Amino acid sequence: MIGCSSTGSKEPKMRSVLAPLVLLFVVALIGCTSNFKLGERKMLQENYKNSFIEGFKTLSFCRCIKYGYDNKYDLVTEDASCRFPDYLYSEVALIDILAKVERDKILLDSASRVGRVAEGMEGKRVMDICLKFYNSSLLDSVAISRYQKDKNQ
Repeated sequence: MIGCSSTGSKEPKMRSVLAPLVLLFVVALIGCTSNFKLGERKMLQENYKNSFIEGFKTLSFCRCIKYGYDNKYDLVTEDASCRFPDYLYSEVALIDILAKVERDKILLDSASRVGRVAEGMEGKRVMDICLKFYNSSLLDSVAISRYQKDKNQ
């Protein structure tokens, strides 16, 4: 009986030590899982932000090229990067307005170059002006602003 009573007293002690350890493990596991999900959510939000802004700028560039060349090229069928993804459908009108402003700049630039540049250098500079537009801080700020508006809806 003495042997039985000593073994019996170790079990409750072991359970009393093991129970908090199991509880600590479960709490840590839940905490790590929720932190992982939070980190995953932030990563997805950052990826969406980058996709939105880059897509907005790329589509603005494509439309600038399209209007700069007077709709002579169907970039949508030629280049997949010029197709609007679902999350940018609401931005089509604004992108068109911005691209048409750039088209007007192209036309003014072309007219102002007549007689001022070397022979053979007259004409439209569509690529040059559209690339400058793509890299402009104005387009960056408009794209970021539109992303913020989209995010808050």
